[in-house]
Amino acid sequence: MSRITSLDCLRGLAIVGTLGTNTWTFSYLGGDLEVLFGPKEWWSDLNDFLLALTLYLTNGKFLGLLAILFGVGLQLQLRSAVRRGARFAPRYAWRNILLLGIGFIHFALVYGYDILMGYALASLVVIGLAIGGRIHLISGIIVALVLHVLIYGLVCLVMDPSGHDPISDHVSQVLATGSYGETVWTRFNLALYFRFEVITLLGLNTVLMGLGVLLTRAGLFDGQENGRQLARRLVIIGLAIGVPLNLASFYPDARVAMAARYFFAPLMSLAYLGLGVLLLQAVRGPITRALEVVGRTALTCYILQNLLAAIVFYGWGLGLKGQFNAPGTLMAWLLITLAYTAMMALWLRWFRQGPVEWAWRRLA
Repeated sequence: MSRITSLDCLRGLAIVGTLGTNTWTFSYLGGDLEVLFGPKEWWSDLNDFLLALTLYLTNGKFLGLLAILFGVGLQLQLRSAVRRGARFAPRYAWRNILLLGIGFIHFALVYGYDILMGYALASLVVIGLAIGGRIHLISGIIVALVLHVLIYGLVCLVMDPSGHDPISDHVSQVLATGSYGETVWTRFNLALYFRFEVITLLGLNTVLMGLGVLLTRAGLFDGQENGRQLARRLVIIGLAIGVPLNLASFYPDARVAMAARYFFAPLMSLAYLGLGVLLLQAVRGPITRALEVVGRTALTCYILQNLLAAIVFYGWGLGLKGQFNAPGTLMAWLLITLAYTAMMALWLRWFRQGPVEWAWRRLA
């Protein structure tokens, strides 16, 4: 199956964008929930404004984009297997069980808010829906959407409006001052706390991956006019509905900000997807080549960016957590991104895929 350059670039953009949210959880000394969702005086404080603006553009948006692209990849692999007359479901399921294991290792040893485990679990659901046919897939998406709304509607209702969470505060202190062993033990000891999102986001990830399957079947990446028309519709939906709804993230109430991430952010993900398809099919340059490098080694880059951030900010590394203001955090995001992109660009001069991708596929 030949690679689709624009798909690699979009995947690279999604990986870079996830760090746009995660960097704040690495950098700021304080509860992660409060950093991401807590009230901010963005109208009077530069640091709060830059934090709120960055989260408006990134928080949940690139995770949603990455989930959609997971579904795109699933459909492309399914299409290729059907063309070859090969059995697809068992091998794809095994690959995602392995991805679940990779995600667990990443969670335990590097970063408590790993997303790979969540994507692996949702993929196991979506593959069954995708093989079952269009009606089966759409019905599954609707059921998953209803479950997601019920679960996160309840979460938003019971959340503290300030975003304050004693467990999150404790974790932040351990990460800022603890040894490497202490950070690993904390993640294991609070595994249910850290993995809460993995379980509760199964519905949304199923919806977005299923949408990726449907969009691919509709020709979004075929390079034809109908694909471009579909991309323009995604942009219109994202800009007309997603952009104004996500302004809720500026409202000084953690419950509203959380609703923006878990209900409204995917609409902006659609805008990013549509814009990416339209622009990347026509434009080439240094930035797109860099994004393509990240996209081709997306699994490696995702783990590597979190490892580099942990080295910079955690107590067992340079211990800079709590030492940066908002401009410093944004600069750290840029420098970490440039670092792992350069590393993977050099790697791809000698190898066809990233080291984690190689190990994953060898095991599969």
